[in-house]
Amino acid sequence: MSVTTLKHVSLFSDAFGTMAVRVLGMALVFATTIVSANVLGPIEFGAYNAGLSLTFVLASLLPLGTDRVLVRNLAVIQNPMDAGADTAMAHMSSLIVAAGLFVCACLQYQFPGILPIPVSWLQTSMLAAIMVVPVTLTNLRQWIAIPLIGTRFAVLPEQTLVPIAYLAVIGIAFGLDIRITAISAAWTYAAVVMVVWLVSLQTPSIGTAYASATRSLPKPRQLVNYVRTALPFINVSVGCILLQRCLPLITVLTCGFAESGQFAVAQQLSGLPTIPLGVATLVILPRCARQFRTGQLQAASETVRDAATLTFVLALGIAIVTWLATPALPYLFGRSYTRVQEILPTMLLVAIVESVSGPSMAVMQAMNLERSLARTILGFVPLQLGLVYGFSHWLGLEGAAIGLLISRLLWIAMVVGIIFRCERIVSLPSLRIQSSRIPRTASPTTFA
Repeated sequence: MSVTTLKHVSLFSDAFGTMAVRVLGMALVFATTIVSANVLGPIEFGAYNAGLSLTFVLASLLPLGTDRVLVRNLAVIQNPMDAGADTAMAHMSSLIVAAGLFVCACLQYQFPGILPIPVSWLQTSMLAAIMVVPVTLTNLRQWIAIPLIGTRFAVLPEQTLVPIAYLAVIGIAFGLDIRITAISAAWTYAAVVMVVWLVSLQTPSIGTAYASATRSLPKPRQLVNYVRTALPFINVSVGCILLQRCLPLITVLTCGFAESGQFAVAQQLSGLPTIPLGVATLVILPRCARQFRTGQLQAASETVRDAATLTFVLALGIAIVTWLATPALPYLFGRSYTRVQEILPTMLLVAIVESVSGPSMAVMQAMNLERSLARTILGFVPLQLGLVYGFSHWLGLEGAAIGLLISRLLWIAMVVGIIFRCERIVSLPSLRIQSSRIPRTASPTTFA
């Protein structure tokens, strides 16, 4: 198999290309949500959606942090064949944990008396067990692809091919009058993800990495040492999900289901300005890792500040457009969601604050600050949840938004301080932007 050559790619070109793919993916995911909700019905769709949410939580846990070590190590390689050892260890650790969870789920489902778990949660766990391995595999493939073929092409299959194929299968089944349940939808999604994963392996650089992995199977001691190095990343992966997924649950406890629905809609709308931040996080991680490993600290500092500036400016623009469109919200969601307009400005401010430091979490991972990041997240999760709970209990729905804003201000102060103290890098917007051109392994045109 031919060896790929280095190609210089602009940081901003890769970022804008990735953002275009992510926006298209969001539109397709929104379409799949509408179709699934209508075809499955409220009860079955609720079960399927709960299983899918648990799937993504477990998929972030199964690699035991090895996925983050994987992308950091692959950022400095010159040949995809050198990615074999990291690829093999990340997949082996994930599949071992997945097998254990699958056995536990099957035993609990067959013998419900083992643990007093409600039937609904048993169904949710079984749905997650169906989908978690394909989702984990495709997540790992994405982390491998980011440093090898570029971020925009790394996320392309999951953002476009998966929802398109899923819509096609569901549409055909509906046209043939085949009854679709949560279980059949889960199997459909798992099959689609698995097929797209197999097709994506035909990309030369990724195929080379996987072929090399089959010849680089680690010994048990090597695998244990690799996992031990990666364990601090678990708090990073799972903690981030908890910070986002638990907020509606807190508002249920303090404000009730109706108010929680209002908060969920506002949170979804305020997530629009954070799209550039998510893109920058994927784009900057391999670049920063490469620059840090080669001692280019000045270049790394410029890359970090450029990314922070880009995400902040774009987030501010998207937030302003979203705020100007708030009068149209009652026509989109109905008059029962009028309270969204009251808390949306605060929630948009939260999104802007989150973008001030740029992809700071990716920066900390790239610069071997994962232990500091893990400790920070571990302490911040109860702090944020406590602030949201306290303020929402005191001031209602507006209090939940205020508590979230205060917590994110504290978060930004902590991570910016840690990065500056450890590496003397200011992870804040700059008035001067440079288009960083970094060597990348493999040309984007290798993706078929």
